[in-house]
Amino acid sequence: MTHTSDWLPGKRDDIIHLAETWNQVIETQGTAWGIPADKITELKNLTQENKDLLAAVKSSGRTQVNTEQCRIGFKKLEEMMRFFYNNFFNSPPRTGDERIALKLPVKDIHPTKISKPDVEPEVSLTIPTSHAIEFHFRQRDGETSTDSRSLHAYFTRWGLLPKTGTAAPEQSAADPRILTKVPTRPEHLPIVFTTKRVKHRLPLGLEDIGMTLYAATCFLNPEGEPGPYSEIIERVVS
Repeated sequence: MTHTSDWLPGKRDDIIHLAETWNQVIETQGTAWGIPADKITELKNLTQENKDLLAAVKSSGRTQVNTEQCRIGFKKLEEMMRFFYNNFFNSPPRTGDERIALKLPVKDIHPTKISKPDVEPEVSLTIPTSHAIEFHFRQRDGETSTDSRSLHAYFTRWGLLPKTGTAAPEQSAADPRILTKVPTRPEHLPIVFTTKRVKHRLPLGLEDIGMTLYAATCFLNPEGEPGPYSEIIERVVS
């Protein structure tokens, strides 16, 4: 199955060829796919204009002016092609045969589902520099990935408890990071972040020095299903 991070070709000749292919396909399928007639005409005109501009640039009559016109013209063509892709070819998605006709990568419409995580990650905290805390994530067995097919993300909840060990509700309302008491469940931690990196640095302010940071992390699969949380850990900000 073909996979690519970007379906748009890198060479201008190939871009023109792809646009011409699209023009041929949407000439018969455009109405059925809900593509407005003015957009079909606009893509067709941009394709021909840039085909002519490219020919001029590649000829012996190339100048600084037509080179710049070609650069600007292809930028407009690429923007229009991305508009078509995002609005008519990718969502709603075209069938495999339709994508082949459009010369687009065929998506796997039946991807292997990554199971819901059933273990918690191991998390540790270090102080890499003043008023900052760095999270270190890994599996309990020391591996950095939880599935050979796709890396799970690390979903972390955290909050800060003032030196006094408590905070008034209005203080917490003014700063959502602030805890009013020592948390006993991950759900009590108000701030979240998600990362696929095994290290994550959390910058804090000078006003946070002396507070205690509490955090808990779980694995998150690509479907957004969380696994069990790690134990709540803590570290004083210094």
